Amino acid sequence: MRKMKKALATVLAATMVMGMSSTAWATVEEPKTDQNASFTKTYKITNAGTANPEETFTFTFTPVSLTESNANLKKSDMPKIDDATTTFGAGTATKDGLKQTVDVALKDIVWPGVGIYIYDVAEIAGNTAGVKYDPTVAKLKVTVAYDQGTDTYYTAFCTLSLADEDPKDGITDVKTGGFTNEYSAGALEISKNVTGNMGDQSAYFKVTVTLNGEEGKSYAESYTVSGGSFAGDGTIPANPTSITVGAQADFYLKHGETITIANLPYGVTYTVVEDDYTDGTKGGYDTAIYDCSDKNDVKIIDTAKETVDITNNKGVTVDTGITLDSLPYIMILAVAALGMVGFVAKKRKEEEMF
Repeated sequence: MRKMKKALATVLAATMVMGMSSTAWATVEEPKTDQNASFTKTYKITNAGTANPEETFTFTFTPVSLTESNANLKKSDMPKIDDATTTFGAGTATKDGLKQTVDVALKDIVWPGVGIYIYDVAEIAGNTAGVKYDPTVAKLKVTVAYDQGTDTYYTAFCTLSLADEDPKDGITDVKTGGFTNEYSAGALEISKNVTGNMGDQSAYFKVTVTLNGEEGKSYAESYTVSGGSFAGDGTIPANPTSITVGAQADFYLKHGETITIANLPYGVTYTVVEDDYTDGTKGGYDTAIYDCSDKNDVKIIDTAKETVDITNNKGVTVDTGITLDSLPYIMILAVAALGMVGFVAKKRKEEEMF
């Protein structure tokens, strides 16, 4: 009886193998060799000049169905497939996308019998700020056959496909390209302009920058700041060279200078506030004018570059010694002078005639 069951299992396995699509991940010339599965993971950056943080992506395999089994096996009999992981180093993602192969460990699995085993494959969404995780749920289809020589079951074929409404196995026959993630970050540039005939373009103006992150997201310890020339004056420290999300930092800028905060993940909100320099003791400037690329009330990093230009103006009318009160008298004198010039010219002309 046992030999008859094994013979039937062999015939069933052979029938399934012959009916498999040619789009499989891996085919076997020798049907007694276990096959491991693999798929492609792609990591991109949205904007050139940014750098992704180091990230490990994890994929889970959830049992969905077991069909074509010869031993009345059920879904609950499907063996566990260990999570698969792949790690991308900091700054390795590219605009076109860096590709890595993710291996699925099937070779050492002990299958309970022949059949078509289908698993959902999904990426575990992380919480790294700026990273878009792939919500794709793919189907891993594993065909298990029987080897009479060793009296064992082995992995004959594997495919990874997107789900559809196929009433037979719930998957398409088109192999998916794997999973794709994208890191989006931009820069914040803050510039200073001083205008007016009394504006001091050598003076430094204090600007306070505050960064706030999204709840539940993880951020780098700090983000690099470049630009500006303020090196401290013995009382006030030099401009910081980094800033932390969730904190604020003070910078001092003079006319024509710009500071740049680089690689800020999308979703970071920011405020930029200059000290009040309208008081006479602090310069007597007009109210500062802010020109921001983000016109919304809440400023957010969501493009390659956000800009804030701050202009301080101080201008006065130059005293020429002429006031409106004396203008009528000056005009009278001017008319009198013109009259005198005309009289003298006429007198000379008459004398020349005689």
